[in-house]
Amino acid sequence: EMSYERYGDVPNVVFPTGAITIGEKLLVFYGGADKVCCMAYARIDELLSHLL
Repeated sequence: EMSYERYGDVPNVVFPTGAITIGEKLLVFYGGADKVCCMAYARIDELLSHLL
């Protein structure tokens, strides 16, 4: 939802490219709007509670 994710060659699209876990966190690496590389993270237990 950041401007650098929304405006670019492919607007309003992010492309997940990899993920790793560190302790209780899931880190997801992604490209935003074909212009930048980004990283987002979430606690695994919170992520699973939203999915189940």
